Amino acid sequence: MYYRGLFLLFLMTGLLGGIAAQDLWQPTSNLISGEAYIPALAAGDGGTVVATVWGSGVFRSADRGSSWTRTGLNGQLVYDLTVTPRNHYLAFATHNSGYRIYRSTDDGLTWNQVYSATHTNNWFNGGEAVFLGQDTIVAIASFTLGPTLGDIGVDVLRSVDGGASWQLLSLQASWGIGNSLCLLKNGTILAGTSHSGILQSANKGVSWQSLSSWPPGMGYISLIRRNSKGHIFVCHNNAAANREMIFRSIDGGASWQTTGMPGGGNGGEVEAMYIDPQDRIYAGVIKYGPREMAIYASQNDGVSWEFFNDGIPTDTIVYALNGNRTGEVYAGTGGAGVYWHSTATTALPGDPPAAYPAAFELAQNYPNPFNPETRISFVLRESASINLSIYAITGEKVAVLANGLFPAGRHDLAFVGRDLPSGIYFYRLSAPGGTLSKKMILAK
Repeated sequence: MYYRGLFLLFLMTGLLGGIAAQDLWQPTSNLISGEAYIPALAAGDGGTVVATVWGSGVFRSADRGSSWTRTGLNGQLVYDLTVTPRNHYLAFATHNSGYRIYRSTDDGLTWNQVYSATHTNNWFNGGEAVFLGQDTIVAIASFTLGPTLGDIGVDVLRSVDGGASWQLLSLQASWGIGNSLCLLKNGTILAGTSHSGILQSANKGVSWQSLSSWPPGMGYISLIRRNSKGHIFVCHNNAAANREMIFRSIDGGASWQTTGMPGGGNGGEVEAMYIDPQDRIYAGVIKYGPREMAIYASQNDGVSWEFFNDGIPTDTIVYALNGNRTGEVYAGTGGAGVYWHSTATTALPGDPPAAYPAAFELAQNYPNPFNPETRISFVLRESASINLSIYAITGEKVAVLANGLFPAGRHDLAFVGRDLPSGIYFYRLSAPGGTLSKKMILAK
């Protein structure tokens, strides 16, 4: 692929230093020797990331994966990790006699058990947590209810002290596997299940009703995610058609549209999904025809998807995707370890330290890499005089896309690099209150 070759050429000549790595997945060091299944990871805002190796405990890195240390829960089957609003960590673990919840309040260094439920002959796991404030947490945990293996129950739990203690709100015997939770902007919680489709709760998890807008018969929901605009994304597994589809709602769940399967193809499934602070969607997919295992990304609410797997070995399943508010995204794989990349704004030569003004936003261009045309979007909170210019890596200005007064709202501009050589470029938006810059790649 030309993009990868271009990156390596610049890296070897030393022109970019560590800048170019921000757009590619970078491997972290090994958590353990040999292949490892990594079903969950979570990243704090201070550079710490924790990841679980199935059956081997939780590992912590304070240097973005350059080194890892096992910090506890050795032998535990941890299936979910999450960061609380107070930057504490929660770990959900399953075992053959139930499930347990662990908590770390010291940046992942030590773990304490805060809840345990006994369910004999347990063969299932699944669930997530959502945060309704600094200290109120609602979580679901799946287990074998019995008497047969296929009888699955879901416990709905709530904590009002940041996860230090938990209350069992209800046992849901008709949901099947409780796979996912999502908190909407209006405070409603959505639960994605294997048997009952999408459920909703308007009272912090106390009671649940079916989401009437979700089509009946579309039962298996593996993931639910929401972006900063309130748009909802649901992964539905259609076993009869042997394929998974992503559905989107832009009106708070009142109506739904399909966005298809990332990367197209005939059949497949979405193993993991994460939406970063810039609303880029990352999906770890397995495609059946043609067979492919890769990460795809969308910058436009799932309307289109771009291959976003450079740096991760081919035929590697991505089971976990997560990130933090500073723009770092981590991928946990089945056998190839943990990878990471950064979406943080990159400064141009001579720029002052980065500022993130609330008055305006600058989105990542799409597509990226591009040839020869790409789109650059920005949002103004109020009318302002702005300048949007393109720079070569040397700092030379090569184009001016906009210079003047723009009204409040979202603006989308086209940049055509037909007369420019392949390489890495920067685009910089200057407005009252600050400057934002991002990096893009022209690959002819």
